[in-house]
Amino acid sequence: MTPNDTHEISLVTVWQLSRPASLSVTAVAWLLGLASAAGCGISLDWASALAALLLTGGFHAGTNILHAYHAARQEAAGGLARSPLSANDGIHLIRQGRITLAQTRQVAWAVLGLVMIAGLALAVKVGGGLLLLGLAGLMLTWAFTAAPLKLEQWGGAEIGAALAGWLAVLGTDYTQRHHFFLVPAVDAWSFALLVAAIPLTQRATWPATPKPRLDLNAIGALYVALIVLAYAWLVGGVSLLYQPRQALWGLLSLPVSLAAAAWLWGAGRQPQRACRAWQLSLVAALLHGLAMAGGLVTVTMF
Repeated sequence: MTPNDTHEISLVTVWQLSRPASLSVTAVAWLLGLASAAGCGISLDWASALAALLLTGGFHAGTNILHAYHAARQEAAGGLARSPLSANDGIHLIRQGRITLAQTRQVAWAVLGLVMIAGLALAVKVGGGLLLLGLAGLMLTWAFTAAPLKLEQWGGAEIGAALAGWLAVLGTDYTQRHHFFLVPAVDAWSFALLVAAIPLTQRATWPATPKPRLDLNAIGALYVALIVLAYAWLVGGVSLLYQPRQALWGLLSLPVSLAAAAWLWGAGRQPQRACRAWQLSLVAALLHGLAMAGGLVTVTMF
């Protein structure tokens, strides 16, 4: 079966193509956005909260599917090498003939189209600012995955990941406040920076490719810089009273971030060590967001 043969699309294939494991980052961003609102004394609207979860999750899934489409096209042209993590990127489903390139593109835009329609409906309820956030998300998806920019292949994956995580927190908070506010924008950045560290550690698993390639020392140095900036932002925000002291619960993830850095620096040319660093960087981001959310919801309790 060739990549362009047309056949019935399995829902299981679509689900796997969306990379459900990566959606955990969006779920934690959603929780952090809700916690930011609750910590400011906002009574949560659970209908809007559930809608926000479905929209952010759907948008992330659609973006992942679209990314798989563009990455598979690049691989077919000989411009993309495989890493030990490539079995998690959705492209292998296209290689196996379980879905064609054309069908992948159609599914991606169908998912994103449904999210946009639902987003318009939610914006009628919570406010037009949600449309601005949705538009920013669409621009990110286009700029980082599609021609002519394709910023991801030029090293923009980390920036895109950080902005996407930040927007997810800000958007969820907006569905509760119905207006923009400084606190969630500040709360989200330490989490967003740790989210940016995830694709950075993944770079260490890739062999040399036609893409711009950082050596492992540079990747390790950038990773350390990101985590230092993330935790410094958190401590600085609390010190300057932009965030409540309960936000410092996010420091619980610091040992995991340091462990990821240690594995990354010791990776050498051993892809499996780099894979472990990637796994730990993911756990660090998730734990950071969850711990911060847990701390923020206690603000109004004491």
